[in-house]
Amino acid sequence: MIELEENLIEQSFLELQGYITVAVEALKKISIENKDNSEEIFHLVNLRVGDMRDRRTIGKVLKKITSVAELGSAIMGLKP
Repeated sequence: MIELEENLIEQSFLELQGYITVAVEALKKISIENKDNSEEIFHLVNLRVGDMRDRRTIGKVLKKITSVAELGSAIMGLKP
């Protein structure tokens, strides 16, 4: 199960849409010969969704770091 990180409806929808898109793309790559390997298929989808979740988290952290760096730069520029 995936817990959404976003709080606003539109952002939550976009987050969920992203997870579904990643899962569908992973499922598209499974050959018909492997259709009965449910455990491996679940693992693949879970891995891909986890990768997306990690990228989202890293992006948010980088955005916060950039904001803090910009704030620090602005404060340093204000010193006499």
